[in-house]
Amino acid sequence: MIERELGEGGMAMVYLADDVKHSRKVALKVLKPELAAAVGADRFLAEIKTTTNLQHPHILPLFDSGEVDSFLFYVMPYVEGETLEEKLEREHQLSVDEAIRIATDIAEALQTAHEHGVVHRDIKPSNILLSSGRPLVADFRIALAFRTAGGDRLTQTGLSMGTPHYMSPEQAAGETHIDARSDIYSLAAMLYEMLAGEPPYTGRTAQVILTKRLTEPVPSLRRIRERVPASIDAALVQALAPTPADRFATTGEFIAALTTLVVDEPKEAVRWKQWTAVGVGGALLAAVGVGMAVLGGGTQEPRVDLPPEPTLEAYDFFLRGRAAESRSRGEEDLRVALQMYEQAVAADSTYALAYVRLGFTHRRLFWFGFERGAETLSKSKAAVDKAFEIMPDLTEAHVARAWYLYQIDRDFDGALATLDLVDPSLDFEPQLRGSIYRRAGDFEAAVRSFSRAFDLFPRSSGNMVDLGNSFAALGMHVQANRSFESAQEIGFPDWAAFWWQAWNHLLWTGDTDLAREALQEAEIQNTTGRGRDWFVVELLAGNYDVALSYVVDAGEWIRGQYGDASRDLLVGEAYYWLGDDESQARFQAARELLQTRLASDVDNPYTNRELAWAHARLGEGDEAIRYAERSVELMPLSRDALVGPDFLRDLAAVYTIVGDHDGAVRTLVEVMSMPGRALSAELLRLDRVWDPLRSNPRFERLVGGS
Repeated sequence: MIERELGEGGMAMVYLADDVKHSRKVALKVLKPELAAAVGADRFLAEIKTTTNLQHPHILPLFDSGEVDSFLFYVMPYVEGETLEEKLEREHQLSVDEAIRIATDIAEALQTAHEHGVVHRDIKPSNILLSSGRPLVADFRIALAFRTAGGDRLTQTGLSMGTPHYMSPEQAAGETHIDARSDIYSLAAMLYEMLAGEPPYTGRTAQVILTKRLTEPVPSLRRIRERVPASIDAALVQALAPTPADRFATTGEFIAALTTLVVDEPKEAVRWKQWTAVGVGGALLAAVGVGMAVLGGGTQEPRVDLPPEPTLEAYDFFLRGRAAESRSRGEEDLRVALQMYEQAVAADSTYALAYVRLGFTHRRLFWFGFERGAETLSKSKAAVDKAFEIMPDLTEAHVARAWYLYQIDRDFDGALATLDLVDPSLDFEPQLRGSIYRRAGDFEAAVRSFSRAFDLFPRSSGNMVDLGNSFAALGMHVQANRSFESAQEIGFPDWAAFWWQAWNHLLWTGDTDLAREALQEAEIQNTTGRGRDWFVVELLAGNYDVALSYVVDAGEWIRGQYGDASRDLLVGEAYYWLGDDESQARFQAARELLQTRLASDVDNPYTNRELAWAHARLGEGDEAIRYAERSVELMPLSRDALVGPDFLRDLAAVYTIVGDHDGAVRTLVEVMSMPGRALSAELLRLDRVWDPLRSNPRFERLVGGS
């Protein structure tokens, strides 16, 4: 429902509208009729549809698009605030601190888009919205949509895509191949204007501006504003080079150049770097790095209080650590990050933020199974405590402590109390709070928190995955499925959005075809999958040869969401159902390997559980039950209400395999009486591991849903 007109641009009329379905205000852009006729609806809508998956805190998302009565439109969030153009008209020049902050935020958004093959093509101040001072990049790919769909017909409308003051030379020349370096040029021109008060090239006509750009050297910013650091001036000269090959190859390189400390600059010229100490290369997300949800983990950006400026050497090590963390959660990158943070605190023992990241990295190494043991946890806690000692009010330190209490100590009340000290308006806060509620078993509170997280950050697929899993734990499978579908439609969903939809189908309907379709859709969208999950679906479907093909050539350990699986154990299981004697040799190999791993980490619940299964399949009942019961002791519901039921379910399976049917049914009754996503009547009917129980009256009542 349209409320009022907001304004008019060269391409469209903009209206404030009420999205009745989602109870939210939106900005509705309706293309001018002559443009709509020129571009053609189908091609235009197909092109801008590619932007709906762009997810970043500084990208204004595209909610919807379509055609009504020959009018083309697209829908975006309504943002209260102003454009960067309006701000520059009012203030003329910005402080170095503010200009660099805005530019690095925009650059990070562009980096995300470029990594997914999307070039903006029309970066300019009027396309940058400012909400609470933070930039949002609007109209992604709209310029390309016009060019691709409309071609030369657009010239008849008088519309010129791109703006001469900010347009790269290659775009102005009409070249068809435009890449990320064109956006870098436009961003540099805009940053130049933020600092100088005018674009790098000016003139009365577009032709004059374009001629200057090709014939005159890049003007030095320091001639206009001498207190701008020389490093920024040099970075702008390179980014504004007329030849793309002479510019930075990526926005990440541009950010690094803008935020490189130049030791011989005067002290007052580098004061702005206090801001970039938590800004470059993803370090602006420091607080969210410590507050990132394990499941789905979207990157969201809180506002943080700035710590004191570190020494130059410590700051350099810190940035290297953040760069390693940003690359991946793999062991190699985490160990590089750890080394960098250790050197950062060695260079500056008062660098609180580096201590936070040091503690966080130790905890991640433990959580992902790369470095188990009490010493790793002790180092993590000591680093966070040191950060508190230096800066008791540091937001990131509170978040790091909340994560430690939640994930390691499993002190959910303590984690929530610590989180209460953090500003609840920060984007990551409800997601972390929901994660704590979920592990504590309060799934209804988790649903409320994840719903609030989605309201704050509607382009996070991770929020929707977390919400879907919370619905599934409550047995609300319809709502769970909708959440997983939404997760796949927004952002760039990872495998979890599809796998948990597949598992929800198994719990909800027991339909392996629907589960398989979910995983196939992931592959269609080029989402990296896990053979272990395909193995589960095909094993439950009775396609044992197919299940075997997903794991037989895997490495010795197959990584999963919650711990590694022994390849030989999974291969043995497939052979078992195929009736192949090779299963026994595989189970024996798995037993030996798991015993070796357990010797170095005796309290690992996942290793105990897998070892129990190997013993059970080898007919070693007493040992199987001992390890299975030990795994439940190590992962009780009080420690993890989300994953704990999985261990009880697998204890019941071990009881079933070794012939303790009463113990199996008793445990299944316990599992079925609690909220969780471990089991359902449909899954009991589907899974052949329960075949020995099918004549048991109590089991039949469970299968019947009572």
